[in-house]
Amino acid sequence: MVGRTDRANQPQDVKRRKVHRTTQHMWALILALARNIAVDDLVAKTQPGGWQTDMAVNLTRKTLGIVGLGKLGAAVAQVSMLA
Repeated sequence: MVGRTDRANQPQDVKRRKVHRTTQHMWALILALARNIAVDDLVAKTQPGGWQTDMAVNLTRKTLGIVGLGKLGAAVAQVSMLA
C-alpha cells in the first residue's frame, strides 16, 4: 500500500457508519472508563473468584468535555450528540 490509508480527505458521516477509527477508539476508551473495564479485568485475572468491583457509571445527563474541536474532536462531539 502506498500513501495514507485512513481516508483523511473523506468527510466523516456518522449516520452512514463511516466514522474514523480514532473516533471509534476514543469512544471505546470513554466507555471503558465509565464501565471500570481495566480495574475489573485486573481483579478477574489476579483474584480467585474476582468479579465486578463497583457499579458502572450511568452516562445519562453527564457532561462530556472535549478539548479541541478539530476533525477528530468534532467527530467525537457529533457521535455524542447522536447518542
